Amino acid sequence: MASTDGHRLTRFRYLSATSKGEQDRFTIPGSTLREVERFLSKDDKDVFISYDSIAENNLSSTIVKFVAGHTTVVSRILEGQYPPYDKLIPTNFATEVWMDRANFIGAIKRIALVSDQKNYFVKICFSLTDQKITISAENESSSGTETLSAQITGQAIDVGFNIKYLSEAIASLGSKEFAMKMNTPAGPVVCEPLNGDNILALIMPLQMKK
Repeated sequence: MASTDGHRLTRFRYLSATSKGEQDRFTIPGSTLREVERFLSKDDKDVFISYDSIAENNLSSTIVKFVAGHTTVVSRILEGQYPPYDKLIPTNFATEVWMDRANFIGAIKRIALVSDQKNYFVKICFSLTDQKITISAENESSSGTETLSAQITGQAIDVGFNIKYLSEAIASLGSKEFAMKMNTPAGPVVCEPLNGDNILALIMPLQMKK
């Protein structure tokens, strides 16, 4: 499964899923997935997904059906091809940073209190010499800085982020440690958990002030 809004992208692979029939790609409206998320409960062990074509008023359309427990959600599939998102994900990186996820999320939450509420800008400096990252943000009346230990390989780099996009991406990874991988201050940043490749979050950086 993959989702993108032009500024960030998430890809999830459900490794224990089973499939019958031919493999295919289709695009589901975000509102449908939010509805599915709303009705799912902790007691639902399996979700069954199916899709098929239907004829209505001499027109043919494709629907997708989600079944979990006693609940069924049916929605039309969006027409057209989904963007080739695989081509947007780099496979080689100049800088890789491994760190504790809980510590990073805590620092981001504290820094968010002083970030500019217009663009939620935060700057992160990755120091190869000190093996530390420095997270900083400011608004018209105050500023803040947090420093965390990390395992950094490659090149030292400074990158600007939308702090809301960054915190949401890291929160979704669900592992004790995670990696941030990047090549340039303006290129895509890939975030991955330590415990496997089932989920990947890609964030486009913000332009930093000179």
